[in-house]
Amino acid sequence: MDVYGELSGFSVSWSADSRWITYAGDKENRNSAIVLYDCKEGKRHEVTSGFYNDELPVFDPDGKYLFFRTGRTFDPTYGDLDGTWIYANSGNLAAVPLRKDVASPLAPRNDEETDKDKDKKKDEEKKDDEKKSDRPTATRSQTTRKTTRRSPTIRTGRQETRGQEAG
Repeated sequence: MDVYGELSGFSVSWSADSRWITYAGDKENRNSAIVLYDCKEGKRHEVTSGFYNDELPVFDPDGKYLFFRTGRTFDPTYGDLDGTWIYANSGNLAAVPLRKDVASPLAPRNDEETDKDKDKKKDEEKKDDEKKSDRPTATRSQTTRKTTRRSPTIRTGRQETRGQEAG
């Protein structure tokens, strides 16, 4: 027996400061939209349109991002068995910044090195070179091993000989 009825699948996530809750609100098109509710002001904010199915929102522990699952990838393949289109793996994880001063995790990043980075890299290379020059180097006599060479053993039906052919 389901004690909670229609609320059994409903879940909310609290922000770290306990001011906000977020949940997936149902839409008339049978999709859901992400909702933020401000407990201090008593205001409901629908932050996604509901055109795509957005669900399972959670706050980042630092209060910077809102994460949720969204069905926005449409790459249909034709089904061999039933002759219809299949939309597999349409769900993605989304991360949305909650404040203007927080950069999007998907924003392009500048990967060019600044002059400071180049100078720092040169200093590190110099230190590595100094460390290498401080190490004692092995002399040729320390690295050369004395090896003895054995003549191959030739086996015949009668005898074994080393270094000469059996007769």
